[in-house]
Amino acid sequence: MQGRGAVVGRVARRAESIHDDHPALLTAVLATGLAVWVYFSLVVHLRTATSADPDTALFIWSMGHAPWRILNGHNPFMTSVIFATSGGANLAYNATAPGLGVVMYPVTALLGPIAAVNVLMILTPVLNTLAARRILRLITQRNGVPVSVAAALIGFSPLALMHNGGRFQIAFQAVMLLLLAELWSLGVQWLRGEHLTIMRAVRIGALVGVQMWIGSELLAITLGIAVIALITAVVVDRTARTGIAVRPTRRDLVAVGAGIVVVGVVAAPFLSALLFGGERYTQSYHAAARHLFGLRLANAVTSTEATLLNDHLPLAVGRSRLSVFPHEDTGYISIAGVAALAIVAASWRRRTALQRGAVMVSLICWLLALGPTIRWAGTGTGPFGPWRVVERLPVVKEIVANRLSFGIFIALGVLIAGSARRPTAPDRAAGILLVACWCIPVLLIPARFTGTTKVSAVAEDALRSGCGGGLVITMPQALEHDAMAWQARSDFGFDLYRGFAFRNSSNAKGDVIELDQIAVSGSSTDASASAAVTQLRALKIMCVLSPSAAADTVANLSPVLGPPTIAGDVALWAVP
Repeated sequence: MQGRGAVVGRVARRAESIHDDHPALLTAVLATGLAVWVYFSLVVHLRTATSADPDTALFIWSMGHAPWRILNGHNPFMTSVIFATSGGANLAYNATAPGLGVVMYPVTALLGPIAAVNVLMILTPVLNTLAARRILRLITQRNGVPVSVAAALIGFSPLALMHNGGRFQIAFQAVMLLLLAELWSLGVQWLRGEHLTIMRAVRIGALVGVQMWIGSELLAITLGIAVIALITAVVVDRTARTGIAVRPTRRDLVAVGAGIVVVGVVAAPFLSALLFGGERYTQSYHAAARHLFGLRLANAVTSTEATLLNDHLPLAVGRSRLSVFPHEDTGYISIAGVAALAIVAASWRRRTALQRGAVMVSLICWLLALGPTIRWAGTGTGPFGPWRVVERLPVVKEIVANRLSFGIFIALGVLIAGSARRPTAPDRAAGILLVACWCIPVLLIPARFTGTTKVSAVAEDALRSGCGGGLVITMPQALEHDAMAWQARSDFGFDLYRGFAFRNSSNAKGDVIELDQIAVSGSSTDASASAAVTQLRALKIMCVLSPSAAADTVANLSPVLGPPTIAGDVALWAVP
């Protein structure tokens, strides 16, 4: 037994030594392997399958649109290919992450927008993990295996995996994790009484500007977490208060100015569309849907459907049972996560300042993530949550409250990364904490992704020839996302009468026309069918699209428009 134990010990020490020699490389390799395993269903069908999340179509569209606009000398945040008859759409007010489309352009040009989205899905948790490793290394001043494990926890968190593919503006967190690393270093300098350097201000400005190309909501969340962490550091570490009285010098002001200039330069297309572009929302989507974002108390203590061991945990609950808006329930930290935080809180006096700070940050983020109203399982009414205090503030009101769980996962990562050494003095709570910290990543190992849908590769030519240069509408109206994906696959060979963006009209999703009702329930009279065709001609719509698998829609439209041309996953009609 001793011989076998010695061999295991030598192997473990050798593995740790290899990790210490090349920590970032080994972390990248392991994270890539895990990501490929999770998204293997997309790896083997890179160009013929995609996520079944309906919002994935928006990002298929964005993979093609942003590079296409830039190559044609136009602002990628403005578009006229959707809502073509009403002035187009302002993408500064929509979550399409055009910056990621620009970065993925080589893949899009070589393999198409579907492959680009799938590759980005695989890369997102890997890049998140590498960026998380940098901030954890700065915070904990350690570089061992626990740092890599904690980084993977953040990179593959439920918040990232549940949004990946359909909401890249939230799932792709690498840029914001790097920004937090810079802000952490800046905060440490400030608390020590040091001054801001121009290079650090430029890096911060560049990261802020780049994030605006991806999405402004996560930027607002990250800056909020940075403020929470700074206040927490001042409260927890009394020695840090000595440097707060430092007065800004002329060099500090120059550095701040340089950072602001860099933000303006990098984010110029976004800012120009935001400040001077038309087609703004008449009301906030988040305000209209705010009643859906209240507290789900069960979220704090249940694992997610994105975990391998979900079915075997006695207190696990499927997220579809937790609220009326299940896809936004992303604030889970599992039983082990709650246990780790509770142990630190219970043994508060024996914990380090870093551990105390992590718990305080996680608690504040959790309280804010509860949303404006506290209720069980997303139904009924209850007392106001802390978010109700800040939900009306500019910028903050556009945040979906429970996405502040981003800060909880970072705090848990800090606890795990800081658990590298066993306590030197007898400390039962610290020993239990160590075990709990190492259990969390096991509970968050993600299962293989199976929510895919097949995509035909034969529709592009039919779309170009059948609808090329014309105005197109999708039936029924709810499938306009699909039309945007088809538009990208056909290299924007046609314009859409409608799109995903809200319009300045009484109907936020576009005008309802006669053919909408026919697509849903069929034509009741020859007169209504004739009126529908007349209306299409008056609107200069040349082509009607529908998924070929939507048998009811195809059957309802065929008596009005004639038999469709079926090309893979698309049924199309030329307006008679």
